[in-house]
Amino acid sequence: MTVSRCFEPLTLPNGIVIPNRLAKAAMEENMAAEGQVPDRRLWSLYEAWAKGGVGLIITGNVMIDPRALTGPGGVVLQASNDLMPFKRWAQAARSGGAQVWMQINHPGRQVMAAMGQVAWAPSAVNVDLGKHSKLIAPAQAMSEAEIRLTIQRLPILRNKHGRPVLRAWKFMRRTVICSANFSRH
Repeated sequence: MTVSRCFEPLTLPNGIVIPNRLAKAAMEENMAAEGQVPDRRLWSLYEAWAKGGVGLIITGNVMIDPRALTGPGGVVLQASNDLMPFKRWAQAARSGGAQVWMQINHPGRQVMAAMGQVAWAPSAVNVDLGKHSKLIAPAQAMSEAEIRLTIQRLPILRNKHGRPVLRAWKFMRRTVICSANFSRH
């Protein structure tokens, strides 16, 4: 009888151990409280996923600029935020022993027109969704200075020992991609 490897730990090349190979993929919950921070609704949701036994939880979008959201109810993390709601969110998500990775995001050109926001992007190339393209705000090209300011908005996150937990970010085709790991280490 073959035993599934789904429930075996997975050690990543950087040494982080995911307790099993089950993951909760990133999704956009749109459940931020007033002030665009997580509250008990998100805490409870992530605690339920954690108690379900997944080894990796990837959060929904956590935006870096309140002026650039993909939808209503988006969580925003800025230097000026009180971190208590975010710490409570991380505690709830880790309550079952999972690794928790925050999906840090800037939407670029992927802003819904109904949001009434500017879709700042590396270029003025609009999203092409055929007959549904009108649902997306027209893209507005960012200047080099605006791109640098966006990069500076990326949080430098540290764990309880003061070590950075921002694992990777790269500038690809003038688009910021960022991944943070809220590990226990």
